[in-house]
Amino acid sequence: MDNGTRRQQSERVYLSQPRRALWSMVAGVILDVATVTVCALNAISAQQAIAMALPAALLTGGSFIAMLVPDPWSAWRRGFIHGCQAASRCDSGPATVVVAPKGLRSVRLTA
Repeated sequence: MDNGTRRQQSERVYLSQPRRALWSMVAGVILDVATVTVCALNAISAQQAIAMALPAALLTGGSFIAMLVPDPWSAWRRGFIHGCQAASRCDSGPATVVVAPKGLRSVRLTA
């Protein structure tokens, strides 16, 4: 597989993911509304309401996150790179531990 084909496939996946997240969000909201409706009508028990609410909330929350972060792998890599850069700029000297004679409860870390 050449580089052009791989790039076309990744663009196609990238463009379809927000649409899929939107449809998942709509499905989650419909399930949320259905759960609230049957709970308000007192048609189901509390255990059944929880069983309906958990998947609805997970679907709604997960799709909301997917809409905010359309490419989580790239976001993770950028965060990792920024973390490595911040760590390289930090003082690399070892921290010293000062132990007071009162015991281990008063251990202080100093830089």
